[in-house]
Amino acid sequence: ADYALFFWSRFAEERATKRGADQYKVAVEEALLRSGAVIAVSNVVMAFALCGTLFFPGLNASGQRAFLIECLSGVVLAGLYSLTLTPTLAAALPSLFDEGSPTSPSQWSAWTTALRPDTKKIWTIWARIITSKPWLFVAPVAVFVGLAPFIWAAFQFEANLDVLEICANHETAEYQAYRQMREHFNLGKVV
Repeated sequence: ADYALFFWSRFAEERATKRGADQYKVAVEEALLRSGAVIAVSNVVMAFALCGTLFFPGLNASGQRAFLIECLSGVVLAGLYSLTLTPTLAAALPSLFDEGSPTSPSQWSAWTTALRPDTKKIWTIWARIITSKPWLFVAPVAVFVGLAPFIWAAFQFEANLDVLEICANHETAEYQAYRQMREHFNLGKVV
């Protein structure tokens, strides 16, 4: 999502300087030109970082390797999506994504205006209530009372950072080797 947002923010900047219907495609191209290299480099760095963690020992015992492969796939696909589908949609559907003009707003502007209620009045009333004298004291106390059971429960647990002991499948060969090493060399808990 961050990659796509990066493209859309660059597109908004380009569209602000390139107004006219004939400049729409130029704005898409410039946005991709300015954001494409950053998205690609960021994606490659994230992919290499995840690839590097794939080779940590003991990941198979706790199922982490499969999770990292899923993350790596997601990162690569998000980068490809942001470099291909996002600009393609922007170029193919200008009536949806362009701001339009004040006399003829785009479909997107019309939809978001219709779906977004005017909440300024609601938040103004809420701000007046919550900042009045009795609520300045009642609201924090009420929040703390509501959170008290969760805070109490958080202090009832003893931290156990021995991830291999907690998450590992105790039937795998990796775990058996880990247990033998721990017993033989008296390693204690692995953090």
